[in-house]
Amino acid sequence: MTPTCPYCSGLLSAVDHNNFCSQKGDVNKWAHGNAFFIRSAHLSSGEHISRFTVRAVLSGYQYYNISGRDVILRENNYLIVHDGQKYYTQIDSFYPTESIIVAYGWKDITETFHTLSARDEDLLDGMPAGSFWEMDWLDSSYEKDFAIRSLLREFVSAITRGEKDAMYYEQLRFLLLEKIFYNHVRVLQRAYGLQSRKDTTRQELLRRLYLAGDYMRAHLEKKLTIAEVSSVVAMSPYHFFRVFKQLFGHTPLEYLTRERLTHARNLIGKTDLPVSGILQEVGYDNPSSFSRLFRNYYGYSPRDIRKNELQIDSIDREIRG
Repeated sequence: MTPTCPYCSGLLSAVDHNNFCSQKGDVNKWAHGNAFFIRSAHLSSGEHISRFTVRAVLSGYQYYNISGRDVILRENNYLIVHDGQKYYTQIDSFYPTESIIVAYGWKDITETFHTLSARDEDLLDGMPAGSFWEMDWLDSSYEKDFAIRSLLREFVSAITRGEKDAMYYEQLRFLLLEKIFYNHVRVLQRAYGLQSRKDTTRQELLRRLYLAGDYMRAHLEKKLTIAEVSSVVAMSPYHFFRVFKQLFGHTPLEYLTRERLTHARNLIGKTDLPVSGILQEVGYDNPSSFSRLFRNYYGYSPRDIRKNELQIDSIDREIRG
């Protein structure tokens, strides 16, 4: 049996005998696909080398460092880590994080993407068949759509109930890879709306804007400015502001506000942290203005949300009872 580190040994595997730990041996280039689940409030992986993986959380939040860059996974985004890429991950959460990793063998990736990109020659407004495979994935996290979210939940449900049908997981992995492919196509198509004469310039703008989104998501507690975020991705503040709004349909402040309020909503509903402590976690310092903003966004006050969550928890305990 291949030795593993504490992090890898803590992963609940979909299919047995199809894992490796890069800390304890060479990365297995011939490994087939698999899926792994872990539920924890505190963990640290140490540095590993990944195969091609899709990583996400269903609840909670998880920190990743990918080749020196910080990414935070929350419930509305997922991360692609490339084959051979160095990473480490950490969970230090106020409540348990449920994390899912879907791993692919190299043959899975090549066959699937070659097939999909050749099937619709006009998939990217006339891009030649097969050329999608030659394009780099954005070094960023992506927003989940409903289909991706549902497939990730199905993975977790199957792993936690002890399902061991290899063909079942194989089907899920191919379905997820297909949805990931088309989601990435939609992301790339957004680049065509950016005002630039060169495709390479549009793709570079797209990469920087997604990196800016990751930076804001990873620093919700900071007093961020447009000047700071734009400097991280080497853009002038106004140019960054203009193209960010053009690409995403909302301003950097609107994006940051959505991420902050979503995180605050989870902390209010799933922890007993005082609102004053939650404000510090999401970068606000005025309780009344935060409560007003929260109510305008959700239609309920923070107190209403916490009260309702406590009532739901009480009912759940009675049912389990």
